[in-house]
Amino acid sequence: MASELPTKIQLKQLFEKKGKDALVWYIWRNALRVLPVLGRVPLAEIWPENTLKHSIAVLRIPFVITNTSVFYTDTDTDTDTAADVAADANAAANAAAAANAYVYAAADAATAYAYTAAYATAAATAATAATAATATTATADATADAAQKDYIFLDNSNLNYFSDYGFSRPLFNNKDNIALQYLNKDFADLYKNLNNLGLDFLAKDLQRLWRADSNPIQAHWKNYSKQLSKENLKSAASYREAILGETADINAVRVLLLGPGGAGKTTLAQRLKNQIPSKTMIYNPATVGIDYLEHQPLLLTGDNSAFSELEIPINLQLYLWDFGGQTLFYGLHKSFLHENCVYILVVDSRHEQAPDEWLQQIQYLIDKKTSPPILIVNNEYENCYQQQNEQRLRREFPLANLQFFNFPCNQEDSQGLQQFKQKLLKTADQSRYAVGKSLFNAIQQVENIFKRKVAIDLLELEEELKDYIHYDINTIIKQLEGLGRI
Repeated sequence: MASELPTKIQLKQLFEKKGKDALVWYIWRNALRVLPVLGRVPLAEIWPENTLKHSIAVLRIPFVITNTSVFYTDTDTDTDTAADVAADANAAANAAAAANAYVYAAADAATAYAYTAAYATAAATAATAATAATATTATADATADAAQKDYIFLDNSNLNYFSDYGFSRPLFNNKDNIALQYLNKDFADLYKNLNNLGLDFLAKDLQRLWRADSNPIQAHWKNYSKQLSKENLKSAASYREAILGETADINAVRVLLLGPGGAGKTTLAQRLKNQIPSKTMIYNPATVGIDYLEHQPLLLTGDNSAFSELEIPINLQLYLWDFGGQTLFYGLHKSFLHENCVYILVVDSRHEQAPDEWLQQIQYLIDKKTSPPILIVNNEYENCYQQQNEQRLRREFPLANLQFFNFPCNQEDSQGLQQFKQKLLKTADQSRYAVGKSLFNAIQQVENIFKRKVAIDLLELEEELKDYIHYDINTIIKQLEGLGRI
């Protein structure tokens, strides 16, 4: 019979008594106890689509958590870690309750071990199914018991800093020999699965944690916490370089202005360029194709900047792309809607325009499972204040990261415009990615090429890039396409 795990109220009290480090340590250890169960089934059967991406997302969790003061002082203020989740008592208790969920799931064969049961049934052997059931019971009980002992240890200890024994305290009681046998086999199978995916370096890093090696922290573990380009997650080779090698930030972020013709996109673009729209013209001429400001970034600092009074993120560059809103130009979108972008949808309040069509297009062309940042500007013309149904849009587009603004684009420095510009800077800053050195070098080389040429043949491009990369050229080309660089 498994031990009863601490309640959310008890975890909140533990946070108030011991601080966030205690709960972060609790979360980390529970994650390590449960992750080996993934070895019971080939990862490609758990996640038939995007196997690499999902495997990385789940198995990097313990490394993200190690980038906290629980294990050492982290001076990298730009890195989001598990400690950020535990900002106050309620959030900390929620995070630790999620760790409890790991353990409860392990105690329930119908949840965490559902894959194991399905796999055993598919094998059509009663012996295999019986073994899986025995393993489930033994490991679930041992996991819950160990989690409860952690809670008691934390509650009774007078220490608040765990760097001295964070890795040395065993995950399980040595008396749980049967459970450890099953878990060691699970881990060995997980190790093989990761090797088959080309993630042998991740398997070795997990082994250091699982075996509790002395002083196991490695310098490259901080890279697991970085917001890497999604293109780095599509190839084991590129992910390996991003984790084990040198990474670099992409500071250039494209701002794509989308919406129906006549909604006010060009007027808003003029505001962002610190240009005053003509008072003699009611409307700007329709944009033909795409106005990309001759590939020049917006001026973010100085007296002539529209952002001069705002806090500017370091090294950020914004490239504004104003798309024609006529139906004729919709076919262009599929070549330009990628990651590393901020999307601005402008709609006209007078005509009660809704952004549904554009939201559908963005999610379809990027990735149905991606949450792109989208700023929706309800352009208030002629004192018409018809607003968007925010609740409906968030319900119908749950994956999109929607932000709503209401202001007239043709009025100078309205409060709504200032708030919009500040949010744009913050969103663009959060949209920056870290990429591996090869991809970063390729991006820089492409920029140099297009200073000399307006177009280049694919074979010629490959020849130009081959001296700057450390893995497959075809992967680099796909990554450049995914980032919208070519």
